[in-house]
Parts: sequence; C-alpha cells; structure tokens
Amino acid sequence: MSLACLAVFLWLMRVMNLLPFRRWRLMTPVLFLVASLGVLGVQAQVVPAPAEEVVPNLVVVVSPAPMVGQALRLPPALQDQHGQPWALAADTRLLLFASGRKAANLMEAALQDLPADHLPRHGALYLADLSKMPRLITRTFALPIMRKLPFRIGLINDESMLAAWPRMQPEVVWLITLRQGVVQQLEEAKTVADIRAAIAR
Repeated sequence: MSLACLAVFLWLMRVMNLLPFRRWRLMTPVLFLVASLGVLGVQAQVVPAPAEEVVPNLVVVVSPAPMVGQALRLPPALQDQHGQPWALAADTRLLLFASGRKAANLMEAALQDLPADHLPRHGALYLADLSKMPRLITRTFALPIMRKLPFRIGLINDESMLAAWPRMQPEVVWLITLRQGVVQQLEEAKTVADIRAAIAR
C-alpha cells in the first residue's frame, strides 16, 4: 500500500516534470505500472463482501403506530404484571400508554389512592413499555413492585412489538381515545391532573 502510494506520487511528479533528471525518465514506465497495480489493489480491497444469506424463517411482527380514524392494533398475547392475558376490550374508550420509566411513575402517581376498579369502571386501560429495561432488572425489581399495585398493567417486553410506534419524551403519558377500537384522538399528558381528567371524562 505504501509502495503504491509512493509510486503514484513519484509518477505524478515525473509527469509534471518536477523530476527533470534523465534517470527518472527511464523509470516512468515502471512507476506507471506500479501505480496502476497499486490503484487496482486498493479498489480490490474496498469491494464489499457479498451479503449474507437471509434466513427465511425469521419473522418479525411489527404493529403499526396508532393513527386517528384507524383501528388500534396491538400485539397478540400480551400479559399483565401477574402473567395474566391482557387485551383491549370492546368497550375500552381510553388507552394510557407509558413509554418510559418517568411516564410510568407519573401513571402510578395519578392512580395512587384510587379504587382498584377505577380504570375499568371508566373504560380505561394502562399499557407500559418495559422493552428498554434490562431483563434482570425487570424480573428482579420492576415486576415485584408492579405486582403490589392494585390496578392491572399491560406489559410490552419486546421493543419489536411496538417498533413503529412513535416515542415521546420519557416523562409523557400518551392518551389514546378509542371508540369501538378505532382511534379518535391522540393526546399527551404531562401531569397527574391531565391523566385523572382524561380518565374521568
């Protein structure tokens, strides 16, 4: 590589007559040959390797982000913090989505001191994204704490489940208003008062 660069440099100098000595004139063909081989060698090195063969049986299911006027689609087989099946009900009118730890803390503060059936009585469900949290932390700390809460929480443990969903600030709760499973409105809640007002509508 260094020899090829030197040959290119000397050949250019010779072409521009910056090496006027007679003996360099005899070296011109040799320098040109070495420079050409060096360039070809560099080009051969940068040729990208062929792409690896794609495994055909690897399938990643991605749910589209909720859009106003469209049916809300959630990944199948979701569970709550107790390992029980969790899904949207036909009469669900509000989905509260926390995409970060700060948003989850805000939800806990909003639901504190409220009856255990407060969310279902108002047609509301709570969904939390734990996919960014290390599995060991989730099993050891997060889940035991969540199991002590009186309300159910649907859990997202794999980020590919909601890969197409937009992520907001970690301290914001996403309010998704529904009517018979169709998204009517998307709002952001940044305070406990905002969350409680949305639930009580």
